[in-house]
Amino acid sequence: MIKKQKILVIRFSSIGDIILTTPVVRELKQKNFIIHFLTKFNNISTIKNNIFIDKIYVINKSIYEIVCDLKEESYDVIVDLHNNLRSNFLRIILGVRTLKIRKNNLAKFLFINFGIDLLNNQHVVNRNLKVISTLVNDKYDDNGLDFFIDFNSVKIHLTEDKYIVWSLSGSHDNKKLTFKIINEVLLKIDIPIVFIGGNDDFILADKLVKSHNKKIHNYCGKTTLDESAAIINNCIILLSNDTGMMHLGAALKKPIISFWGCTKPSLGFYPYQSNNFSEFVVSRKYSRPCSRHGQKCRGKNKCITSISSEEILMKLQLFFDKKSF
Repeated sequence: MIKKQKILVIRFSSIGDIILTTPVVRELKQKNFIIHFLTKFNNISTIKNNIFIDKIYVINKSIYEIVCDLKEESYDVIVDLHNNLRSNFLRIILGVRTLKIRKNNLAKFLFINFGIDLLNNQHVVNRNLKVISTLVNDKYDDNGLDFFIDFNSVKIHLTEDKYIVWSLSGSHDNKKLTFKIINEVLLKIDIPIVFIGGNDDFILADKLVKSHNKKIHNYCGKTTLDESAAIINNCIILLSNDTGMMHLGAALKKPIISFWGCTKPSLGFYPYQSNNFSEFVVSRKYSRPCSRHGQKCRGKNKCITSISSEEILMKLQLFFDKKSF
């Protein structure tokens, strides 16, 4: 009997980035490899139910927490989809054949600062898949992203039959729509709205709820990742900033309208192959991104504030014109 090769896939953060690695995991598993995944403890909920992963290793702060265990695994290949100092050091310690992603940092710098586009709108998932091309012979199933919900752990059950999910979260304020814009959209729609997000988004959601007499539910800071996923799974459409919930919605094959301020889809992190309605509302203030992760903006007024409620409503109308409920 031929021994199966064992592969360690590395991606430390974040929820969205980890979801974007799931096509790699699935492709390798379907080629009969044993798959182990290394990430940070805070992100384990993103992959704990993934049927294509055989074993998960996590760290809190340091790779020394698990080095001895990883050495005993005797991996045949490491697939490094993070490629930072921490993962580089781990690869040196393990001394195993490694395939690593090219982060294209120079190309991103040239594009953001000088408008020289060498990225060619290539999605990060395609860059991830390119890393394993020699292992799978350039053959991919084209089934998009994966997220597996543990419905037994879901304690929140909405009574609404049809509703819109609006994800308010974002890693930086430059990526978050303002109260004014969201409020103007809510004035024009009658379908129940469910807000999801983190603890930091609760106050904004609560303010929006109190500004309207319509059915609006605030679940910001109240759900597990599985519960947020279950809420998204049953919605008619997801509205989202450029954040992990957007990629989660794509994994669940939901229609999506995404909002882009200081980051832009051209960096390659837009919803991947949702096989569904997917529209961008992109700030026209600057044609290229202000920063890689939205941590800073070129202008005094944030790019995200230049998105109008009319643009969002037009995208919603486009969706409803194509669907019948």
